[in-house]
Amino acid sequence: MRIKPQYYSFVLISIILLNIIFTTYFINIFFLGIVFILFNDSLKNEYYYIAILSVITFLFIETLHGIVAFLFLIISLFLYNFIISKLKNLFAYSSIKEIIYIFIFYILFFLSYIALNGYSKTIIFIFLLNLFIDIVIVGFLL
Repeated sequence: MRIKPQYYSFVLISIILLNIIFTTYFINIFFLGIVFILFNDSLKNEYYYIAILSVITFLFIETLHGIVAFLFLIISLFLYNFIISKLKNLFAYSSIKEIIYIFIFYILFFLSYIALNGYSKTIIFIFLLNLFIDIVIVGFLL
């Protein structure tokens, strides 16, 4: 991750504020991939205060969008413990790894969201838009 750890809290708080503002205007922009990457990075480097702030950010996003509480935390911990540990040595370039982690995170979130709430065409569009936005931000900015 190119962002320094002292700015993690600023990024997470701004994601909370952006989700509050966008939810008011009925635009579903989550920035889940960014929070997921920051959560994984904080666990890997043992920044536990950032991990707690990431969980609070997950809870804000879940509450604002009507998603089951702690769903993102469960998916993130599952990916961190089981899948990322297996894929860690597969790719040499870290940005590619982070994009693949975000893609897997969104697939698991999409499948769990459909299982809990049902299927619609707008949900697919929202997930693809959010996946694209997170990949662009992680690939080029972070």
